[in-house]
Amino acid sequence: MLHSPAILRLAFLLLVGVGCRSSARDAPRVHNGVLDLRSEQWLDGPISLDGEWRHVRGELVPVDVSMDTADLTPVPGAWADDPTWDVPAFGVGTYSLVVRLPEAGGPFTIRTGRTYTASTVFVDGIRVAGSGLVRDQPHGAIPSLEPRIVELPLDRSEIELRVWVSNFHGHQGGLRRSWIVGPSGEIVRVTARAALLATLLSSFLGVVAVLTFLMWLAERRGTDKLWFAAVTLVTSIRSAVGGDAHLVYLLLPRASWADLMRVEFSTDFLAPALALALLAQLFPTYTPRRLANALMVAFSAMAVVCVLLPPYILGQLVPLVLLAVSLAAGVAVFLLVRAAIADAPQARLLIVAVGIVSITAFHDVLTALRVIPGDVEIVGWGFVAMVSAQAYAIARLVADANRRIERLSADITAAHNDLMRTHEAVIRFVPFAFLDLLGRSSILDVKRGDHVAMDVEVLFCDIRGYTTLVEGLTPSDAFGLINEWLGTLEPHVHRAGGFVKEYLGDCIVALFPSGPDDALQACIAMHSALRRFSATQTFAPGRPITAGMGLHAGPLVMGTIGGDTRLDTGAVGDVVNTTSRVEGLTRTYGTDLLITEVVVRRLRRPEAVELRELDEVVVRGRRQPLRIFEVLDALAPEVRALRLRTRPHYAAGREALQCGNPGEARTHFDRCLAIDPTDVSARLMRSRCEATS
Repeated sequence: MLHSPAILRLAFLLLVGVGCRSSARDAPRVHNGVLDLRSEQWLDGPISLDGEWRHVRGELVPVDVSMDTADLTPVPGAWADDPTWDVPAFGVGTYSLVVRLPEAGGPFTIRTGRTYTASTVFVDGIRVAGSGLVRDQPHGAIPSLEPRIVELPLDRSEIELRVWVSNFHGHQGGLRRSWIVGPSGEIVRVTARAALLATLLSSFLGVVAVLTFLMWLAERRGTDKLWFAAVTLVTSIRSAVGGDAHLVYLLLPRASWADLMRVEFSTDFLAPALALALLAQLFPTYTPRRLANALMVAFSAMAVVCVLLPPYILGQLVPLVLLAVSLAAGVAVFLLVRAAIADAPQARLLIVAVGIVSITAFHDVLTALRVIPGDVEIVGWGFVAMVSAQAYAIARLVADANRRIERLSADITAAHNDLMRTHEAVIRFVPFAFLDLLGRSSILDVKRGDHVAMDVEVLFCDIRGYTTLVEGLTPSDAFGLINEWLGTLEPHVHRAGGFVKEYLGDCIVALFPSGPDDALQACIAMHSALRRFSATQTFAPGRPITAGMGLHAGPLVMGTIGGDTRLDTGAVGDVVNTTSRVEGLTRTYGTDLLITEVVVRRLRRPEAVELRELDEVVVRGRRQPLRIFEVLDALAPEVRALRLRTRPHYAAGREALQCGNPGEARTHFDRCLAIDPTDVSARLMRSRCEATS
């Protein structure tokens, strides 16, 4: 941090050195109304027309009248007051200068400087340029400070430059800024450079102001960026209307001189007020609040007054501008020194920046007062240094913030990973689909008694002969077997849009909000996976593992149940108990998957599966009979093929049995058993025929 002020000081010295360098060198000077350039080689660029010009105050001397005996007056400078006018600075005057040109190196050009407040330029009696409209009375006079380019004749070794000047608007009149002469190419280059630098300066400050305002608009936090944007914008406007480049005339050729003067002086007072507001916002603890507020109010009031005053009075406020800059700079340095002693962030850097701005502002004010020579205004460049300092401070803050963000990011990533692992662990106990059905996005939102009513498909899946299967296995192998089995079947539930509500030992209870078609396909896929698992499992080699599944559908209420310290998910409804009974019937009918008539009626694509209606039963806990169907697609391929062959005989036998023809029914069931001796359902129906006959 210690090296940054030194860098800024060096940059400032270079900047001021470039900015204060005159567009033209000082020698040779005008003497006795003559500038002798006959021996000039133009090695150092254009030359200032500074020195002793012939001058007549109070008269527009005709071009055919000699001014060889007129008084001498210094240029640049204000002309003498005329007590015959109510405003002594008002009136007219004529300036004359003889320029002796080199024989070679032409063509030559003169660039006018600020002439207060209107001028007409003659070369050897011929009018060649003008700025504003010259009159010998206030009526009809039009002020303008726009510079002009005057081409000198090619065939002349000596010319007389005569300038008519009228001033009925400014607090001073006359040739108050340097004019320059040189080869046309050099004059164009100098003029273009001045315009380019002024454009870059004003544009840079304007862009910074807009970007800072957009940053504040995006954040809407604090007002330091807002004040910084305001002071930078005001300085950008001041740079456009002031200076010798007259950037405003390039953008607004018909701009009113009076309005430009009001803008210039208003911004002169407004900039210190806004700068104090910015520093007070950045360092509220170290700001002398009453003094700063009083100055801000006073400067803002003066800015408003400048809008209302006539232009010829505004020029007399330059000493007040100097006072305002001095007071603002003093308060700013005072509070920044206090902040720097307390080691406040940015304080040391801003001391340098404020010092640069103050020095450049003093330079411009003293130049306007003609206390120091020169025409160049550099306060805009001082603000460039301040903006650069602020940008450096912001960059440091951003770099520090990035380092903190990197550390926080690493911590957050670690915490996120822990949270994700915790989330994954919790989801294993409480399915996300369950939370979603309850309308909860997090388990933290779940309360005891939360519930939802729905109409879903319910699946019960149970290993057949589990006790016999694990007989002789160690507890570890039995535990491993059941986990591998559940892990094999569970993914098919999730793929079909269902979720496992709970595990009851070796039994899976799953719900399918996705619909009966998806639920049925999940059951078929589970049986296929189970056959592959049975062939490859190593916990109980050689022992076939089969399961019975029951699928039913209906309304239920699902939610959280439990006490104050222990919660669980529960599903309450007749459909749950009925599904459990249907799964139990798979043992009675010797099949793998039974579904109820309710599920069949709900299927959107019943043709996509092969079904066989087995029976109509009254399960325990119900009074109404329930039609059950065997899903042939869930069987092993060879068994499925046999059942498809016997399905017509089975259906005919059931129909005959229901019509009271047990003998005919027995014939059909015998045919079933002849084709498929393993058909437990056909054997059960045949025995029912025996009991009926």
